[in-house]
Amino acid sequence: MNILRILLLFSSAIVHGQYTGWSSFYSYDQITGVVGAKNGLVYGLAENSLFSYDPAANEVVPITTVSGLLGDNVNTLTISDNYMMVGYLNGMLGFHNLTDGSVVLDNSIDRNITIPGNNKSINSFLLKDQTLYISANYGISSYDFANNRFIESYFFGVNNSQIQVNQTELVGTSLYAATEQGLYKASTDNPNLLLESAWSKIAEGQWKAIGLINNTLLGVVQSGTVSICAALINDVAVESHRESGTLLWVDVKENALILSFSNKILSFDADQLVSTLATATGNLSGHTFSSATQLGDNLFIGTSGSGLLLHNPSETRVVSPSGPSRNEIFDLSVIAENDIWIAHGAFNQYYNPYPLNAYGISRLSEGGWQNLPFSSLSGARSIVSVAPNPNDTNQLFACSMHEGLLEINNGVVGTLWNQTNSGLESLDPIELGQNPNYRSVRVRDVAFDSEGSMWSITSFVAKGLKKHNVVGNWQSVDLLPVLSSPTRAAGYSKLEISLNDEIYFGSSSSGLIGYTEINGTPVLRSIGVAENLPTEDVRSVALDYDDNLWIGTTNGLRVLYGARRMFTQDVSASTVVIEEGGNVGELLASQNIKAIEVDGNNQKWVATDGAGVFLFAEDGKKTIHHFTKENSPLPTNFIQSLAYDNQSGKIFIGTSSGLVAFQGNAYAPSETLENIEVYPNPIRPQYNGPLTIRGLQANCVVKITDIVGNAVYETLSTGGSVQWDMNSFSGKRVRSGVYLIFVTTKDGLDSSVEKVMIIN
Repeated sequence: MNILRILLLFSSAIVHGQYTGWSSFYSYDQITGVVGAKNGLVYGLAENSLFSYDPAANEVVPITTVSGLLGDNVNTLTISDNYMMVGYLNGMLGFHNLTDGSVVLDNSIDRNITIPGNNKSINSFLLKDQTLYISANYGISSYDFANNRFIESYFFGVNNSQIQVNQTELVGTSLYAATEQGLYKASTDNPNLLLESAWSKIAEGQWKAIGLINNTLLGVVQSGTVSICAALINDVAVESHRESGTLLWVDVKENALILSFSNKILSFDADQLVSTLATATGNLSGHTFSSATQLGDNLFIGTSGSGLLLHNPSETRVVSPSGPSRNEIFDLSVIAENDIWIAHGAFNQYYNPYPLNAYGISRLSEGGWQNLPFSSLSGARSIVSVAPNPNDTNQLFACSMHEGLLEINNGVVGTLWNQTNSGLESLDPIELGQNPNYRSVRVRDVAFDSEGSMWSITSFVAKGLKKHNVVGNWQSVDLLPVLSSPTRAAGYSKLEISLNDEIYFGSSSSGLIGYTEINGTPVLRSIGVAENLPTEDVRSVALDYDDNLWIGTTNGLRVLYGARRMFTQDVSASTVVIEEGGNVGELLASQNIKAIEVDGNNQKWVATDGAGVFLFAEDGKKTIHHFTKENSPLPTNFIQSLAYDNQSGKIFIGTSSGLVAFQGNAYAPSETLENIEVYPNPIRPQYNGPLTIRGLQANCVVKITDIVGNAVYETLSTGGSVQWDMNSFSGKRVRSGVYLIFVTTKDGLDSSVEKVMIIN
């Protein structure tokens, strides 16, 4: 993958980022804009990502945060020669070199404190020679495209106030501005364009579009719910056509303005004729339009929910990239690298799922993306967890925070379990101040024990922990003995079940809760602030390979060493102290921990609500990675969920703005030493990363020597892989040559010898 070069003009700093190892999985169903470029490609805007489509080759290429987008909402783009200019709602500018992949970012508008946040939106671009005119909610900025610098900005509202400019056009030296307060005109020869007096209003109304078509200025004025197409004759607006509806998008072509409404696409040409290119009927019935452009005989229509459509008299088909149905990733589960399930539901900090959503479920399999719409889910809303059955890879359960538990077999929706046909319970409407007839079965999560029994946790019911055994019987665990309030149950986190069938989960008001059976006797325990939790509100738990329970709360992180001890003795959670850069402090103090995952090397991935994603060493005392929106393809620093694939070593990161994945170097332990891999091999001079040895069993001794037997490195594997930085015991890089890798199992009954060539 090419090195991504980013120039931050505001600070005049050059940042080199290698986004190698990252992949993205964005939704392309919600198209917000379409642009037809002179290079023959069509570019689609899809919330916070883009894509190009080549009609000649029938090829689609996603353009995401991995390729240099910022992850913010894209509002407009323009293609000129070898550059793609991207304007964001927050005022950020991105200039993408389509030849070498470099990206120039300018945050001058975003950082300008004189412009309110809601006025920073970039609405359109106009490139004339090497001057780029930027139409924004505050006015117009001129930008020296050749030298990557702002020239000046124009605020020409009343008393030089900021004014929303939707589009500009330059005719000779006359600059026209379509604004929310009228159509304005000024001469670029005037040295005082900064002043209101340099601008004259030549037409009233909300001007949404302006474009020069075959030497005729055409525009659109919005008047209530009516869009008026007008031509500018001697600077006088002459009405050509009235159309009922709100103009959503305009693409300026050489021969016409392509106008998009929710139910039709129009063409407005230099002869002042308005013709209909498409309506939401026939092959286009049921689609809601958002934008459109035309290339030859093909009409490309952006839709709200159906992606980008190629439409002509012969066919109508989707040409946008495939992906999940939405970018809101609340929870996900990875069965294998190419088998990912996504839940798009939600609840707030109080475990309240309202307003209930109906977004369905998304799945990535070897056959591509399969999205199960709400209409197929038997009425199950607010799906907040998707859990596969480890004993049956074809079976999955979707947890609804209102309708109960939905069974899915081989991708086909089956039984919806609720209070009428299972042991699940609805919350008590009287206790929560609801109508007595109100029903809500708020299943947060399910997990499976070693016997194949399914455990579920339901919020706001006293007997929220349920067991459904392999013969179909239901059992309940009364949680009231460990809850802080005897009259009301709590909201709960996802479940964690150990190899010994101890069950752990967090509660919103009673700390960490654990349940097990000892010699057939149920044991229910909890720990809270009195046991060194920073708060009683626990949102995530994860067991590592050493039976240590990592506990994520809304106010920091704790570890319960030897977790099963909580069932037999008094225990306290431990604070992890980390020392980095000469500073000593509590690990993730005061952070809202949203999710925790343990990788194949017993390292901890931690998702936060605002600080991005961390990867910590096994003991948590060293930061291996800290990924943020600023230094990685993360679309936001507010992370919702994590899922680790122990076969591929990938960590999948779900956010409210999309799904990305990072290729890590930790893998699950293997059962034998038959398939050890050493890579890269050979190691060439330009490679600066570590050597990875995978396919190991847990607790293998790994010893590396030179060809004559001198030891240079030795370690013990915690998971299925180890890494070597190619430094010897002295801390210096080893010399070029062949090195032997000796691997021996903990019991000494199995061993393997591998070779690697290092070239410095």
